[in-house]
Amino acid sequence: MKAFRLFCQGDTLQADLWQLTDTGYVDSSSHLLDRVVKACSDPDDRHVIMRHLQEHLSISSNWRHLLGGLTLLLELVKHGPPMLFVEIGNGYHFDPVQRLSFLENFQYAEDPRVQKLIRNKAMSLRTALMQRMRSGDTCPDDGKSISSSDPYTLPKWRQGPINGLGGVELSCQVMRFYWGIAHTGN
Repeated sequence: MKAFRLFCQGDTLQADLWQLTDTGYVDSSSHLLDRVVKACSDPDDRHVIMRHLQEHLSISSNWRHLLGGLTLLLELVKHGPPMLFVEIGNGYHFDPVQRLSFLENFQYAEDPRVQKLIRNKAMSLRTALMQRMRSGDTCPDDGKSISSSDPYTLPKWRQGPINGLGGVELSCQVMRFYWGIAHTGN
């Protein structure tokens, strides 16, 4: 299957993604990783990358795919464009925070070391992703994603695309307000 995929797709983004995540080991200095992070600047390529991550971060018996997906997501959190996190917050892609929450309880009875590795990586990655999404540079200043000008009003929910399905969008402003209350204890 790998040979067929590489033969048909050649030197494309999809081929780079499969090569990165099939092995489970991703070298952080890999030229493929750099190409994928650079490709994330293009909206169409972002969609392809996030669909690939959605497939590889699903709970499956192949822990190497999970590890490769986690490593790729970590690099995107570190070096990805801010627009990616705006799109994630607005529901244009799958919810990686929820997926990482599920992976924090990953079960792999065959090897407890693998179970611990996936759990710890998911936990640290979820923390890093939440910090990146809460940072001030991820929300656009044009107001297109803001549902209300008053942060103390209830959020207005809008139907929006999530991989072609109806979904919910919540503004960055409301998310910042929520996290401000949740973390200060007020």
